[in-house]
Amino acid sequence: ISPDFGSQNIVTTGTLGSDNITVAGSQPRIRLNDSGQNPDYSILNEDGVFGIYDDTNSAHRFKVNTDGHVDVTGNLDV
Repeated sequence: ISPDFGSQNIVTTGTLGSDNITVAGSQPRIRLNDSGQNPDYSILNEDGVFGIYDDTNSAHRFKVNTDGHVDVTGNLDV
């Protein structure tokens, strides 16, 4: 079975299971929104830059740039 749901949103209270998930687009993003008052985040690819973005505070928190260097915003505890 290969369903095509068109452009409608798909909502479920269950889980998604797959060996491979592809998110395609000019700047693909996976949003991680919780129900608390704390920051929500996105995992994204912006023109080849992999990042973790704080959606609540509109700030990049972690970026792996196309040349391989890594930017960490704020404090880095190692």
